[in-house]
Amino acid sequence: MDALPHPPDDVLMDILVRLPARYIAGCRAVCKAWRSAIAHPIFDRAHAQRPAAVAKVAAHREIEYCVVQGGRLLDRPLTRVFVFDFLHGGRERRPFPRALWFTVPMHTAVRGSWDGVLCLERGDCFPQSPSVFIVHGDHYVLWNPLTMACATVGTPVPGGRIIGGYTHPETRRFHLLHAIGENDHCVCHIRPTIFRILRVGDAAWREVPMEDSSADPLTPMIMMRGSVFRTPRVVRLHNNLHWLVQPTGSGTAVRLLVFDTTHERFWSMKAPERHGSGRPLCLMTTRIGVLPRGQMLCVFAVDPWSSTMEMWVLDDYCGAGPSGSGSWRLRERISLISWDGADLSQRFYTNAEVVVAEDARDGEEEVFFKQSDGRLDAYRFRRKAWRTVDLVLTTPVDSEHLVVHGESLLQGQVSFGNANRPLRKYVDRCGQRLYCL
Repeated sequence: MDALPHPPDDVLMDILVRLPARYIAGCRAVCKAWRSAIAHPIFDRAHAQRPAAVAKVAAHREIEYCVVQGGRLLDRPLTRVFVFDFLHGGRERRPFPRALWFTVPMHTAVRGSWDGVLCLERGDCFPQSPSVFIVHGDHYVLWNPLTMACATVGTPVPGGRIIGGYTHPETRRFHLLHAIGENDHCVCHIRPTIFRILRVGDAAWREVPMEDSSADPLTPMIMMRGSVFRTPRVVRLHNNLHWLVQPTGSGTAVRLLVFDTTHERFWSMKAPERHGSGRPLCLMTTRIGVLPRGQMLCVFAVDPWSSTMEMWVLDDYCGAGPSGSGSWRLRERISLISWDGADLSQRFYTNAEVVVAEDARDGEEEVFFKQSDGRLDAYRFRRKAWRTVDLVLTTPVDSEHLVVHGESLLQGQVSFGNANRPLRKYVDRCGQRLYCL
């Protein structure tokens, strides 16, 4: 019997990109044609367009006691193990969960998940009182839970915050974006004055100038996600990073700060504007996201007075560049009264999160609403109904964090260059596989 003809390259790539990510890695060993198709940059870009899912990162801590000024005995949490797993991922999300084990326990915080890479900041933690800690970041750990690629990079200068990360659309090398400036610890704002960027694998960070051609001078005040995360919410769409900001010279008008990852330049554009309500958007109660299916930029504005959440979408994103204004449309006004009668808007504080992702079981778009007390609810657009998903716990020993994670197939040498570090696999007495760093 004659062998089956080899499918055209575009057909083969279209078939492979639809497979679950856990199968694609094994397809590299089938033949040279399949390996070449998977290694092509076009395949990576097509795979990156697949919808992201909500994942849970659990930090298992060790408590160390120390004596501070005044002879008081206080404890500080040190992290030994991080476990990554998709939230109700189902069979499509195996082989998760996966655990990263640190041989040296240090204070470790989740900074975000960008383009399939989880960013962790590690450093020393010094307690001043039972509720106040001083954290000095020493380095960042970049971890791809799918390919188990890992890298460590140093902080550029003392202070400042990582505000985002991305895979370069052409070189496919992972980059980190850092900002330093005035911090307002009470309301969790940062007013960055210097931006730095690192191409992971290079020796040094470099500054990126803030140049904006809009009418208002841009001195942005970026909203951070709370005293635990201290990382602003950033989303990526069409090779641009987006933050919600409030320029200090523009009154109370919320804007969007945009970073072009290809040309490495900043610019800003208008955020949605309410007409007739008399209440402009507030940075504290506004979140940004991306609709997975339509790849549309969206803004969620919580209104505690009416117990609703407005969902605005940007229809003509191509016209919203430095020289365009864009057009925002109010797509839906969602009631924040859940199925059990709870008013979700009354517990919406600084560290509350609103993210959009697809349900792994039926592919339906959902808005995940995480409150300050850890309760996680989801709103389904098609059914127009809320449901309670989970409870994200935070205790002195264990701490759980939610991230929107899109899987990446890039190998460590491609993503991190010379900074790539091998991980040793270790199986404990309970049969749990740990990857040691």
